[in-house]
Amino acid sequence: MVDDTANGESVEILTSKLQILPPESQIEISWSSTSNETHRVQGEIVDYHHNSAARRIETEDRTLLLVPDASHEEITVSELTTAAIINSLGTLQTVTGLQHAKETLKINSKGVKLPPYLLGYSGFLVVDTHSSSKELRIPESGLNQYDDRLSCVIQEIINEDEPSVVKIRLRSGPHRQYEIIDNQTKSNTDKSKETVIESDYSSLEPLIHTVAALTEKIKDDKQLSKDVTKAALHKLQSLQTPLLKAYSVLCDPEPDATPVPSAQQADVNTIEYPTILEQIQAELKQLADTVCDEPSIDVSSQKVYSFIPAQRTIDDLFSLLTPPIPDVDDYDRGSYVPPREYTEGRGNGDGRWLEYQLSNALVRWGYNTDIRENVYCVEIDVVAARRKKQNDPTDWIVAECKDWESRPITPDVIFRLCMLAYTCKAMPLLCHTTHLTERAIEIARTWEVRVLKLEDLYRGSLPAPDMLDIQYDIDTYRYAGALRESRSMLPIIFYNKPNNHFTYVPGYKPDGPLYQYKSVEETTETD
Repeated sequence: MVDDTANGESVEILTSKLQILPPESQIEISWSSTSNETHRVQGEIVDYHHNSAARRIETEDRTLLLVPDASHEEITVSELTTAAIINSLGTLQTVTGLQHAKETLKINSKGVKLPPYLLGYSGFLVVDTHSSSKELRIPESGLNQYDDRLSCVIQEIINEDEPSVVKIRLRSGPHRQYEIIDNQTKSNTDKSKETVIESDYSSLEPLIHTVAALTEKIKDDKQLSKDVTKAALHKLQSLQTPLLKAYSVLCDPEPDATPVPSAQQADVNTIEYPTILEQIQAELKQLADTVCDEPSIDVSSQKVYSFIPAQRTIDDLFSLLTPPIPDVDDYDRGSYVPPREYTEGRGNGDGRWLEYQLSNALVRWGYNTDIRENVYCVEIDVVAARRKKQNDPTDWIVAECKDWESRPITPDVIFRLCMLAYTCKAMPLLCHTTHLTERAIEIARTWEVRVLKLEDLYRGSLPAPDMLDIQYDIDTYRYAGALRESRSMLPIIFYNKPNNHFTYVPGYKPDGPLYQYKSVEETTETD
C-alpha cells in the first residue's frame, strides 16, 4: 500500500475522513488529473458504504464517484454522466469537511426513536457531547427500536449536560450528529408540550412521486440538449433529497417506511413541463405555508423544515425547461425564432426545423415538397415541384438548409448544391440562419443560387436571386450592371458547342440581364 498520493494526503487519511462524514455533509475534494493538473470542487455526499471509501458526490453541475482501486493504493475520481457512462478524471488528493450533516433524534416516553440505519447494529459505539463521552458495547442481537441500552446512556448525558447536539460514533462508520428533540414528560405536575406535528403533510408522498415522474420524463426527452438534461437532473436530485428528509420528519413514518420515489405512482394528468412544474410549485408553496402555521414548530426551527429552497429550485427548472415567451409584436411580425435548446430539430447536427420551415414556405408558394431525399446516394434536404407548371426552370427546386448558429457557409456548400441541382435538372436554393463567406457569396450570385434567410420565408412568393452589383459611387455610374453581364463565359474551346448557355434545367436559356429564363423552343420559333 502506498503511503501518500502524489502531493496529497495518504489513502488511510482520505479513507478515515470519508468514513466519518455521513450523507448530506458538505465537502471539498481535490484531485490530480493525468496531465498533473489539480482540480477542486465542492459538493454533497449522497450515499455511504460502511466497508468502503466509495462515495457519490453531487456537485452543482455534475455527479462524481470516489472509488478505491482493487489494491487500495489510490482513490479514483470519476464523473457519472446522464447516460450512465463513467469518465475517469484523476486521483483523489484531499478531502475537507465543510459542513457536518445534522439529523434529529427524538426522545419520548418509550425511549429513543432510532433512525432505520441503526436498527440491528452490534458492536461498539460512542455517544459524545462537547463535555462528556459514553461508550457502549451492543451484543450480536443488535439495537432495536426504543432500545433501553442506548436510551439510558443518552438520557444520562441529557440529565448531566443538557446538550442540544450529541454525536454517535460507530466503531467503523460515520460520526453522525443529532439535534435532540425531547418530547417526554418532565414531571407529573409540569408537563412540557410534546413536539407533535399537528398539520396534514399527506401531500408530501405524492409530491415525491411526481418529482420522480418528472425525472424520468427528462431522462427520456431526446429533444433537450445534453447540457440542459444534465443540469435539470441535478436540480431534481437537489429537490428530491430534502423532500424525502421532510417526509421522515413531518410525516413520522414507521422505520423503513420512507417512500421509494416511483414515477408509476405519480398522480399527474400531464407530464408537460410548464404544467407539472406549476403543480409542484403550488404544492411546495402550500407545504411552506403549512409549516409556517405549524403550532408545534417554533420560529427558530422552521428553517429546518422550510420548503423555500425547494421553490427556488423549481424556479431554476422553469428557466431550464420552458422557453421564454416572446413578445406579441414578434409574433405579429413573424420574426420570432424559437431558441435552439428548447426546439425539436434545432440541435447540433439536426437541421429538421429549418427544413420544415422551408418546406412549408414552398407549399404556400404552390409547390409539392419532399424532405431528405437521396440523389444517387447523396442526401438533399428539400426537393420541390410546382403544382401548376409555369414553363420556367423554377418549376423544379433542389434546396439545402443550414441551421447553423455561427459557423459560416463556405464555397464547398454552394458547389455541392449546384452539383445536385444540375444532376436533378432543377434550380438551386440555399436557406440558412448564419452567414456566407465573401467567396461563397460571389459563387452563389454568379451561379444564380437563390439564397434565403428566415425572413424570406414569410414572403408572398419565391424570392428572386441576387443579380445586381451594389454601386458604392453615386457620381461615376448611373447604371448598376447585372451579374449576367459581367459573368465570364465558358472556355473558348467550348464556344461552338450546341446549347452551351448557362442553365440548370434543359430546354431553357437565360433571358435578359437579370434572372429570367425562356424556353429554347420559343427562341427557335421566334428566330
